[in-house]
Amino acid sequence: MVFKVVIDDFDGLRKCKKIALNIGIYWERDFVEYIEIEQKLYEFLRVKEKRNLRLESDDTLKGQMEASANEALIKVNYATVSEYSKLYDLNLSDYFILALCHELGHIDDQNFNPDNQVERMNKLLEEADTKMRLELFTEFVNDNIKKEFTAHKNGGKYVPDIFKNEYDLMNRRNKIEIISACLDLAPKYKLKDELQNIIQGLDNEISEFILSM
Repeated sequence: MVFKVVIDDFDGLRKCKKIALNIGIYWERDFVEYIEIEQKLYEFLRVKEKRNLRLESDDTLKGQMEASANEALIKVNYATVSEYSKLYDLNLSDYFILALCHELGHIDDQNFNPDNQVERMNKLLEEADTKMRLELFTEFVNDNIKKEFTAHKNGGKYVPDIFKNEYDLMNRRNKIEIISACLDLAPKYKLKDELQNIIQGLDNEISEFILSM
């Protein structure tokens, strides 16, 4: 059994298989690869002097990774990261490193708030009048764009030089997802026409970042 590389008693093997299934990894060779990737990520964190951070598998995450503002923790949905990695000409472990760099960018942001604001904002918009809706939506767009811009910028210093282009491409796709999240709310409250104006009203550097798609 390939799992014997990791653990060699039957009970431990059974637990390993259960963990592997929980994170969406179905074959023994894939689980061994996951162990190797996790080791590589921890080594990367050590080299980048982030050894206090720990990684935690969470297959309930909607995204790939999620940094915590209050704990030295990054949650990882290994199955989702693996799927996203197929969009790039990178091996799996290198893509994991780039995704981790983006999350380190969030952690380095002193104003970072990891909360998913879509559900909260949806409720607030439903209860607000027309004028307040525009103010709330503007705040929502500003916060989300600035958060991702800062993560991209901060995380760039951790990226190995040979992967700079791939990191920029990854963040270009991320920008599209940010706009999609904003657009999901806009039509319902007749705010779609306001979105372009809100983005153009941002700080020049951030506005250029989000509009350079």
